[in-house]
Amino acid sequence: MHAGHPVTDGLGPLVVDDERYTDLAVAPDVRALVTHDEGGTTHPVVWVAPSWRAVYDGLGHGVESYATPARAALLRREARWLVGLPPA
Repeated sequence: MHAGHPVTDGLGPLVVDDERYTDLAVAPDVRALVTHDEGGTTHPVVWVAPSWRAVYDGLGHGVESYATPARAALLRREARWLVGLPPA
């Protein structure tokens, strides 16, 4: 996880039982907040837009994805950030 953004600051390690997307075409100016490595390449999983409040989260393909407290916290933080609230 990448520090320096309210969605992920202080969140701690994120371990998720989920499908991982790779080689997604993303705009070069998005800010990746969560990444994963596959085949020696880093791939964005969660990112925010550079000039407006928009977040993409490629996780959450099944209920098992939300089993860890950090994953549930990430989703809450994304929602709070989207509406302009501080992370709880």
